[in-house]
Amino acid sequence: MFEIPYKKLTINAFVTSCLIGLLAIATHALMNTKSWLWLIQIGSLVAGLFLMTSFINIFVLFLLEKSGQKTTFTASRYTLSFIGVSLLAIASYFLSIRFHSEHDGMLRFVKPRPLTENHLRMYVFFILIFAINAIVLLIHNLLLMKDLKNKVELENAALKLKNLEATYEQLKQQIHPHFLFNSLSTLKSLIQRNRETAEDYLVKLSGFLRITMDQTKTDLVIVEEELVICKQYLEMQKIRFGDSLNYRIEIPDEDQKAHIPFFSILPLLENAIKHNSLTFQKPLEITLSSNNGFIQVKNRKQLRESVEQGMNSGLNNLKQRYWMLSNEEVVIEDSSEWFSVKIKLLRDENCDY
Repeated sequence: MFEIPYKKLTINAFVTSCLIGLLAIATHALMNTKSWLWLIQIGSLVAGLFLMTSFINIFVLFLLEKSGQKTTFTASRYTLSFIGVSLLAIASYFLSIRFHSEHDGMLRFVKPRPLTENHLRMYVFFILIFAINAIVLLIHNLLLMKDLKNKVELENAALKLKNLEATYEQLKQQIHPHFLFNSLSTLKSLIQRNRETAEDYLVKLSGFLRITMDQTKTDLVIVEEELVICKQYLEMQKIRFGDSLNYRIEIPDEDQKAHIPFFSILPLLENAIKHNSLTFQKPLEITLSSNNGFIQVKNRKQLRESVEQGMNSGLNNLKQRYWMLSNEEVVIEDSSEWFSVKIKLLRDENCDY
């Protein structure tokens, strides 16, 4: 159920009442040459009527909320509102007919006059109260709509973030089985050829799986932490493919202290190896670098004849997570010879976390 922002409505009632009272003083000062004391009395009365009308409408919202009914933009709310201000108008009217403006500008109590002598004044008084109530309802509706819009946007943002976290976990689960299957096949082959190299590969595989599976972060990490995982992965692939794979990591120390979304570089490296051919005659070249505030993963394009579909799913997931966490775009450059993805390094001033 939508929660009524009573605190905002109350603060607004006091502020708006003061402004309406000042407006009434200014209007009467231009139209009449009364004393300042009389103007202050008129301004106070108008501000008081506006404040009481505001509190009547706030109380109506409170009653509807306590009774479990819908509180905003309903016929029952408007009906109760005008019933409440009608009672206020009647009470205020009978009080007002006891006031009279003396020659010195002061409003003083006098003997009430017969109602038949004041019927026109009564109509004007009721019209004034209903006009004030209409203004109050309009202001309250604007505040309620704004508050509701803000809460809906926050809820949508939270749902999107949860969805991205779920997609991120799904991506990890997709990568791990595929990666683990290839790793075990490579390990079996290495054991048959070179047990020493197989042991080295097994140590790196164990370290890689420990880091990725134990990592619980789903938001931002510093580049240095992400590179630990990437280096483990690339070293394992180097053992697997030998001279068919060449890679370079050129990221200065100062850029390694910046932030990026966790698990953002590794899927790009995995995609480069997964979708391109690696041969001794034509090795795959991958460069991981930073330049002009961006991390870039760039590889030479030599696509396999049968490329598995799904390359864009990882990129789309990265783009969505990156936008949610930083409001920044992922830059993709695709030419006939090279394919690269650039993500902006996030410093403290543009990290949205």
